[in-house]
Amino acid sequence: KTDSLVNKQYLEILLKDFVNDSGYVDIAALLQETNSSKVEVVNKLLEPDEGNDETPSPCICYTIDVAEPTFCEIILSLANNSDVPRDRFLNDLFLIVYNMHDELIGITRHVLSDGHYSTGMMTVNSGDKVMIFGMGTTMDRKKSTTERVVLIEENSKLSKRFRATLMNIFDSFDIDQDGVLNKNEMNFYTLACGDSELTDDDWDIYMDTFDNRDGGLTMSGFIKVHEMEALDPEGNAAADLWHSLYCLGYDTQLSAIFGCSYDIVARISRPMRIEPRLQYV
Repeated sequence: KTDSLVNKQYLEILLKDFVNDSGYVDIAALLQETNSSKVEVVNKLLEPDEGNDETPSPCICYTIDVAEPTFCEIILSLANNSDVPRDRFLNDLFLIVYNMHDELIGITRHVLSDGHYSTGMMTVNSGDKVMIFGMGTTMDRKKSTTERVVLIEENSKLSKRFRATLMNIFDSFDIDQDGVLNKNEMNFYTLACGDSELTDDDWDIYMDTFDNRDGGLTMSGFIKVHEMEALDPEGNAAADLWHSLYCLGYDTQLSAIFGCSYDIVARISRPMRIEPRLQYV
């Protein structure tokens, strides 16, 4: 389907030959059957299409950093985000781990509870990659006829509803969960909003102007950035903010029905880091 990550109806047809007697998809059989195409899909996701003149889109991937081969389990879960309708992406999210040769190492084939999915135990090495896919997410937007909620009040202050959304967005991009957005995290956010990458000068302005600590913007500083945008003398603030929200997967009621927030937890046998990196696809 054009501009859609996954067409669910097509997926159901594709998977019907791999459903066991209990009504569950036999992932192992599916992967064995589609191993060659799986590599092609991963390659397509990781490498820009040279024949496509469209600007590639950024996504956040992760690189595993360990001193030596490590036994671990990675658990993917839906984030606690009040902007996402309950059960919107339940069972629509999965994670894959693959090495530098695009060979599959692990996939979240085990459903735990409350929107948690596990790879099971596996051995990972430094340089292995992690990617998350959402079958319920899509870039195919339909024009909404619903009236937009208010973002900016008449006194040029942000509405309470929009402030709450900004807090959720902050949490979503605080990848290392240290309570601040460092330069890389803020850059991920800026690009996800459809803007250009942050320059060193841009970041210096943020650090000099807005509340920060430990080299990153606090939630208060992040909200203040958007309060300053709301004071745009040319009157384009609301349009610019809606464009950013649209790119992040929000609808006109500030419900995140097109984009899914997630958490990653690793149970490990020795110290390991999962470093986010920006990948264009």
